[in-house]
Amino acid sequence: MYLNSNQQGDYQLLEQTAASNNSAESSMVDMTFADEKAAATMALKDIDLPLHSAHRPPRGLLSRWLQGSECRPPKVSHSVALDGFRGMATCLVFQAHLPGGHEAWGQAGLGAFFIFAGFLLVGTLEKLHLKAQASLSPATPRHTAWQRFKAAYSWIPEFQLARAARLMPAQLFMIGTTSYYMYTHSSGEWTGPFLTRAAIRAIFWSEDYSLEQSPYHQVWSLSFQEVSYLLMCFAMPFVPRSARGKWSFWATATAVMLSVSTLLTVSESVRFPFDGETYLGFPLLNLNWRRGVAGNIWKICFGAFIRTFPWPTWLYKQGRLGGFLAIFMVASVAWFNDTFINGTDKRDAVLGHNVVLFNPLMAIVTAAVILTSIEGNWFTEAAIFKFVAKCSYSAYLWHFTLSHITHWPNDIITGYGVLLMAIVCAYVSTVCVEEPILNAFKKWKGARK
Repeated sequence: MYLNSNQQGDYQLLEQTAASNNSAESSMVDMTFADEKAAATMALKDIDLPLHSAHRPPRGLLSRWLQGSECRPPKVSHSVALDGFRGMATCLVFQAHLPGGHEAWGQAGLGAFFIFAGFLLVGTLEKLHLKAQASLSPATPRHTAWQRFKAAYSWIPEFQLARAARLMPAQLFMIGTTSYYMYTHSSGEWTGPFLTRAAIRAIFWSEDYSLEQSPYHQVWSLSFQEVSYLLMCFAMPFVPRSARGKWSFWATATAVMLSVSTLLTVSESVRFPFDGETYLGFPLLNLNWRRGVAGNIWKICFGAFIRTFPWPTWLYKQGRLGGFLAIFMVASVAWFNDTFINGTDKRDAVLGHNVVLFNPLMAIVTAAVILTSIEGNWFTEAAIFKFVAKCSYSAYLWHFTLSHITHWPNDIITGYGVLLMAIVCAYVSTVCVEEPILNAFKKWKGARK
């Protein structure tokens, strides 16, 4: 096919027009990519990237596993599933106190309480600490030692006052009511001086589960919790603020506490000739620190660790998996109890060497249930768990005390009758005592701001 001169000119003009259009489109694409790259670069400058992020080069097996996932510490608001988990842990403790109950159920329930308490409280502590740090004026290049000390620790009284408003009303109501009954109806070993000493130890959170039995013996858990919170309060200013080091303190503390826990629990299993109260040289706050560290305090630190570690965000949305993990937790307690602990004395079972395996297993399962229940859990959201969770703290206080007053009934009917009475007393305490006082405290606190 041949073209004349006019046709050739038109064809060349079309080719030039197409080339110019392609060049314009190419330049527009280049500009679009350049703008997107610049915008992404500016956005990344404003983001404090977590430890493991898709924007960082993968290093090691853990980083490769987390590559491509958004990772951040869990942000926890009010969750029905987590409330239900608290109720489930309370039911485990109930089972240990019922006729035929064994220590494994109580150990699992209390361990879940301790881990969950550390998980929740470290978020509150960090929020209060950062709020106090913000009070330092950035315009002042240097601050006095008093200003730095005040910013580091001035929030501790506010935290302790809030804790007292949450815990003390139920505790004082239970101690006052049962003390009056026992002063007027009991005899024998429950004399006036004994009851007075037991009440004072319970009120000031110096009750220890290695000392003589008292009707307020369950308050030993509050004693260890309070000591752990004080340690966290004073350690919080030393926690690094960078994203890479944000959880390094708690990771180190957890590793140390876990190691000490294992060593001390093993020492109990082989019965080293150490007396509990003098193991560390002095009975600080009347607490048995060997058992406290070995059995409980490290769990609070472990709960703080799982709250500050940057987990993949998809883990918080696995509510269906969380339900099966909660069932697996209960089944594991039953299996472990029947296999290793059944038939032994309730108190001596704590000293068994099998607890070295049981406590870490329950801690890992509890952490998995908590993390997968942040955005829902079909099992722990059951109505029975939500009801128990509403008055779980008071029910924990009342059930042990009423069981102690009734001399730990051995028949099932009386045992469950005591449990029902404890739940009724706990519900009355929650609705008529705790909630009005706590609401009044929040109103007073809000008026001061």
